[in-house]
Parts: sequence; C-alpha cells; structure tokens
Amino acid sequence: MNKKNSKGLFVEKDILFIFILALGIRLIFAHLYRTYIGLPYKLLNFETEGFGDFEHFYLVWAENFISMKWYPYSYGNVIEQLNWYSYTPFFLYTISLFKLLFLPKWSPAIPIVLFDSGCAIMIFKILNGLSSKKSALLGSIVFSVSAVNIFYIGTYWLNPSPMIFFLLVSFYYLINCRHYTSIFYLVISIMMKQTGLYYVPLFIAFLIRRVNEKRKIIKLLLFFIVIGVLFQIPYIFLTPNDYFSHLFATPNPVLSTEIQEPIDNYPITLPQFLHYGIKINDVISGIVNKFISTYFLFTFFIILVSTYTISSTSKNKVYNYDMLFLFTINGIVSYILQPKGIYKYYVSTLIPFLIMSVFYGVSYMKKAHLRKYYVTASYIIFNIFIIFIPRIYTHGLMIIALIFTIYLYQFSKTGFIARGSEHGVS
Repeated sequence: MNKKNSKGLFVEKDILFIFILALGIRLIFAHLYRTYIGLPYKLLNFETEGFGDFEHFYLVWAENFISMKWYPYSYGNVIEQLNWYSYTPFFLYTISLFKLLFLPKWSPAIPIVLFDSGCAIMIFKILNGLSSKKSALLGSIVFSVSAVNIFYIGTYWLNPSPMIFFLLVSFYYLINCRHYTSIFYLVISIMMKQTGLYYVPLFIAFLIRRVNEKRKIIKLLLFFIVIGVLFQIPYIFLTPNDYFSHLFATPNPVLSTEIQEPIDNYPITLPQFLHYGIKINDVISGIVNKFISTYFLFTFFIILVSTYTISSTSKNKVYNYDMLFLFTINGIVSYILQPKGIYKYYVSTLIPFLIMSVFYGVSYMKKAHLRKYYVTASYIIFNIFIIFIPRIYTHGLMIIALIFTIYLYQFSKTGFIARGSEHGVS
C-alpha cells in the first residue's frame, strides 16, 4: 500500500469512527429519555425548552402528506398542526419518505438524527483541509458530544439538522472552488429549511471576490435561481401566495413596535432580552425594538457582513479563514437580530461553524495544543449553559459567542499574515 492510499484509509477510518460516535451517543440518549425517563419540557426544574414538535407536528405532516389528502401550503379554518407547515418542501419530503417505507411510527426521526451525526463528518473534512488532522478530529469529537445537538436534535428530534448538514456540504465545496456543486447543495439546504437563505448574500459576496469573470458569476447566479425554482415546483406556481405566506408565517404573536412580555413556548427577541432579561434602559430597548421589528437591523447587518467581504479583500482573493469566520459571524448575527425571536434549539445550527472557528483560531495561539483542551472544556460548559439557562438570556450567550468569534477572526488574520500562509485560494 502506497503512502497516499494509506493516508486516505486512515482518514476514512477517522470518519467512520466520528460518525459512529456521534450517532451512538444520540441513539443512547434518545432511548434513555424516550423509553425510561420521558421528555419533560423542564429538566431538573430548569426551563430546557424540550418541545414535542416531532410528535405534535412532524408525524402529522408526514402521515397526511403520504395519504395524498393534504396540501401542505393551504390554511384551514382551525389553527392546528396541518395549518402550520411553514418550511420549504424538502424537509416534508424527507420525513414523509421514511414514513412511506412502513417503518416504525418514529421513523421520520431517522433522517433528522442521521443528518445531525453527519455534521460531525463535515466538520472533520472541513477542518482537516483548513487546519490539521488533530484539530479536525478533536473538533468533530467535541461536536459529537455537543449537549445542545444531543439534547434538541438527537433526543427531541427537532428539525434544524438537514438544513445545516447541506449548508456544511455547500461550504466544503465552496472552499474547494467547486462553485456549481456548492450552489446545488446550498439550494438543497434552503429547501430543507428557509433559514438557509440567511447565508445567500454572503455566499454571493464570496463568488464576486473569487470569480474573475462577470459572465461566470452571472451563470452561477442563474444556476442558483433555476434550480431554486425547479426544487419548489409545483407549489411556487400552483399557489404562490399561500406558499410564500407559509414560509414566512409563524404561530407566534404578531410583530409589534412595543416590547411584548415573554410568553411561555414562544421565542424570545433581542428587545425582550434587553428589557426583561438585563433590565436595560426603556428608551434604548424601545429604539432597538423599533429597528428590530421592521427587519431593518437584520437586513442591515447581513448586508454589512457581505459588503465587508467584498471590500476587505484585494486582488480577488478570499482566504478560507475569511469564509469560515464570516459564515459563523453571519449565522450568529442573523439569529440575534431575528425579528420574530429565537428558541434555544436554534443554537444547534450555529454549533458546527462555532466549533470550526474556535479550533481553527486556537491553532494560531501559543501553546495551541494545551489551549485546545481549555477551549474544549469551555465549549462543553457553553453548551450546558444554553440548555439550562432561562431562555430570556439566550441572546446574551450568543452575543458572547459573537464577540469571541470576532476576536478569533482578527487574531487568526494577524497570525495568518505573519506566517505567510499559502492556504488561501484566489
């Protein structure tokens, strides 16, 4: 066996180990809680937000969709499960496929858990290319034992994992300059859950800086639009108004210019965190609320991150560390400024990029080997805090994560330039 094949074999063994570890942990916790303990909304008297969406919504959607007696993008007269399918169609297809195969009642959870476990593989592949095999292996193992993903995705079977998995696949091909493949998987990510749209402006900004030919950029954008439309057939033509209304609908209170008191089982907004969480001045929190409720801050900062991507690089060069950190920052900001608020389980979509950013950034620190273990311990504590803190403080932890990510970004940029690394791509 030559050296090249031997190296590939070791990588494949690592990938298999990581996947089995991530999947095994999730299956153990799901079996433990669903068979013996039960799934309480509160755990140890802490408000953990262990929602029962899988039983209440996902199973009902899958059963009715395969029965051919239900059209997902229509409103009925009664607010019930079937009137709240508010995601893009691929998630429905995915859970319905496993229901169609005459597997056990809980079978729609299979793809949810598999995709979440698969995120560990993508973390390994991305970090292995950006940093080192040791960082990749440690980062993927840390994700495998991530309390947030084990609890909300692996045990409660909530739905973010298909979207984030395909976003990671798209990102992997993006940093490897396979732009059409990357766009294809980006669209699949969006078709799993429309929050994948948050990354589109940044994705376009990367293409503008990395592709020299305007004609090629136009072709890539047309490819994105064409397959985006194709994947939404027939709904986008059959009932376009109802279809798009569902994608932006939510069974939550209507957006208001007044700060509403937090309600059980409803998402928390940034103004609610400022006003009720840390008791900030009414005038300041009121001003933030007015800008939040109109989507102004949300739109402004996502465009700002994309504009920074275009303006901060030169000679059509975007380095891989730029992509990694800006994807992470973009994701955190989009949730912090989400006008309709966030649930704690939304953080599960940020965890993979947070892990990769942290372990890449640490590699530029002195005594990096030792610091990786400090970072690992801190990250595990961060995960546990998210699960057990009152949900009114979720934004606070996300803001801390954002500040730390920006710090690591600047630190890594300085270290990258100092080393004269050639890992970037043009």
